[in-house]
Amino acid sequence: EEAGKVLKRFTYDNRTKETVSCILKFRDLSVSEDPSAVKRAMRDMGADIFKMVQELKSAQAQAKSEDASHYKKLLEIRTEVIASGQAYTVSMLAVSGKDLIEAGIPQGAQIGRTLNGILEKVIDAPELNSREKILELLPGLSETDMD
Repeated sequence: EEAGKVLKRFTYDNRTKETVSCILKFRDLSVSEDPSAVKRAMRDMGADIFKMVQELKSAQAQAKSEDASHYKKLLEIRTEVIASGQAYTVSMLAVSGKDLIEAGIPQGAQIGRTLNGILEKVIDAPELNSREKILELLPGLSETDMD
């Protein structure tokens, strides 16, 4: 918020202001060196902001003569996730809301909750991201998986 106010005083475009605000918003988020944790962070902040945050943290560590290998490892995992096409957003799932409606999920908020529940499963097990496997998962998804 404070950074946004400062940036308004300058003639930066809105995209730059939004990017800086997002970086600052997520700069204190701790992420473990686990592909699932990295994908969740990428889901929450976006892959580009995730990269910028880790680059910022790495630069800060190096400026303080601290070990920056953790942030470099997170960037390696990010690169691997992207290169392998692993899903970290609902839009990357092998199914859409239309597929769920056809499978009998009621239209409305239930579709979004179900897609998010599926994404959680796929983040942990990328091999599940196929239309057939996801549709097989549907009957086993509980309400708690979808919240």
